[in-house]
Amino acid sequence: QVGVADTVNFLLEHEGESLLARQVNGPELARVRTTFVTPGGFDRAAEVLDGHRVVILYGVGAGRTFAGLRMLEQHGCARIVHLNRARRLGSVKGTELRSGDGYLWDFTDQGMRPFQADEFEHTAQLVTGTADCHLVIVVGELGQIPGGAGRYSVELKPPDALAIATADIRRQQESGD
Repeated sequence: QVGVADTVNFLLEHEGESLLARQVNGPELARVRTTFVTPGGFDRAAEVLDGHRVVILYGVGAGRTFAGLRMLEQHGCARIVHLNRARRLGSVKGTELRSGDGYLWDFTDQGMRPFQADEFEHTAQLVTGTADCHLVIVVGELGQIPGGAGRYSVELKPPDALAIATADIRRQQESGD
C-alpha cells in the first residue's frame, strides 16, 4: 500500500507541470529513419495508430520507443514530442494538444498500473478530437494496460539483432562516426 500511496502523491505533486517534456530533434529523427529495424507486430501497431490515432505498445526488448518514434515520423507529424512522465494520463487538457503533433508517452517505469481505463479513454478522446494528432503510449507488459484499452494495445517482438547492428554500422559509415 505504501508504494501505491507514494506513486499517487508523486503524480499529484506534478499535476501542474507542463505536459510536454521534450521535442524530438532532427538528429534523433535522422537516426530513426536510417537505423530503424521493424520489430514483430509493427505493422499491426501502425494499423491501430492509423485507425484510432492512439496505440499502446508493450513487449520488453522490442524497441518500443524507437518503434513509436518511427510510427509518428511516418505519419508526417509537424513535431514529435515526448510527454512528461510525471503527469497522469487523466490530467491532459485539450488545450495542451496541438493539431498535427505526434506524442510519445513512456510509462514503463510507472508501476503495475500506470493509468486507469477512464484516464485512457479521456485522453484518447482528446487526441481523436484534435486534428491530425497521434499518441503512442509505451508500457512494459500487457498487465500494465487496463481493461477496455485492449483494442488499442499491440505487443511488439524484438527485431533481428544482426539487422540492428548492420543498420547501425551502415549509419556510422555513412556519417563518418
